[in-house]
Amino acid sequence: MLREWTQPEAPVEKLAKNVEAARQAFETTVANVRELSHIGAKASEDVFNIIARRMSHGFDEVRLYAKKQAAAE
Repeated sequence: MLREWTQPEAPVEKLAKNVEAARQAFETTVANVRELSHIGAKASEDVFNIIARRMSHGFDEVRLYAKKQAAAE
């Protein structure tokens, strides 16, 4: 790309190539941002599910402990 920019040619042709290169860079950036957003959302969902499952197990442990204490009395 750098070699193309340094070659002599009509300004209109150079502008067209620059616009095309900018468009491709923009589309690549948008695709990368979408992928990162998807990865972030998936990671957040996984973390939430782990925390929710652990809290549920914690409540089950407390409930079981309370039942054992009530039975012992």
